[in-house]
Amino acid sequence: MKNVYDIIFIGGGLSSLMFLSQYTQKNPKEKILVLEKNKSIRDDQTFCAWAGPSIVDIAQTFNLKPKKKWHKIQLVDNTNFILKDLQPYQYVAFDGNKTLKKLLSSCKNITYKSNITVKQIQHDDVFTIKTDKEDEFYSLYLFDSRPPKDSQSYKYKESLSQAFIGSEIMLPNNSFDETTVTLMDFQKNKDEIIFTYVLPFSKKRALVETTFFTKHVDFKLINNQHKLYLKRYKNFKEVRTEKAVLPMAILNNTKSDKILRLGIGAGMMRPSTGYSMQRMANWINSLRFMKIKNSNKQNYFYRSPKILDWLDSIFLKVCYYQPQIGPLLFMSLFKKANIFSIIRFMSDVPSWFDIIRIVWALPKKIMIKGLLNRYE
Repeated sequence: MKNVYDIIFIGGGLSSLMFLSQYTQKNPKEKILVLEKNKSIRDDQTFCAWAGPSIVDIAQTFNLKPKKKWHKIQLVDNTNFILKDLQPYQYVAFDGNKTLKKLLSSCKNITYKSNITVKQIQHDDVFTIKTDKEDEFYSLYLFDSRPPKDSQSYKYKESLSQAFIGSEIMLPNNSFDETTVTLMDFQKNKDEIIFTYVLPFSKKRALVETTFFTKHVDFKLINNQHKLYLKRYKNFKEVRTEKAVLPMAILNNTKSDKILRLGIGAGMMRPSTGYSMQRMANWINSLRFMKIKNSNKQNYFYRSPKILDWLDSIFLKVCYYQPQIGPLLFMSLFKKANIFSIIRFMSDVPSWFDIIRIVWALPKKIMIKGLLNRYE
């Protein structure tokens, strides 16, 4: 029967393609449909993750080629400068467009339809997917990677947005230290946490990204701040741009008996950092990828680590009510905590000793106040 599939995926982005690149290797006879709203694979994304001991090797697992690797990071505020040597760990960047194309090419026997928006989902014995093209598709199982539609999906009211504008720029002269990532260069502000993130791909080329942790996204304000930062680079050429809003929130993680969730909508993006690629890779690496059936469907529900969600919720409360001290939290963490513990913590694979190190490095009075809900 036409338009009938075993599984349908709503969204053809990173989470769906990472999952399918592995699932279809083990289940090549499954009839799978991916419905993507964009006309083509985006070229305005950069995916970053950590690599090293005890961390899932994304490049090897998914057969991806990194755009650049770094062994050093730095953090800067108005009065402090922190430089950390990461070895034997690395900070790794993947070109978004090339990564998605490579993942898509790794998927066995899927049907990928772009420029299609899902309008309605119905479920009786099977799923019926209605689209803006007046097509209907049917499947036994459905994965949905779309982000939450409203704040009702969030566990706590203290949620923020991570909004950013980035420019990949070329300079006429050697100006960047290509060995070191500027993870955070903080700008003083009492209403939002503002920092700039610099990925130097070479001595002349870098991604410069201005980021706000904010309650209310104002891209005009972000753009003004971004242009102000770019003024320090003379005669640059803008190669491409990035722009997005990511939710910084703990999801309710309510299990559905019907729809399986992926990506941001499943809580696969770390609330305190915005990292998603590593969390997805960790989950996918834990799966056995048996053919999805009602008897094993529960194995494909994503569950974020409870202890990390709890710690992130405290961090978000502090940043929500006292954004002016956000830089202090990050600078204190990277100054006092063991860098390897930080990397494993940010990669969702910390030991209990790592967690103790992280908590001990943060300002005690501030974090206890967040823990006890003393901001309200």
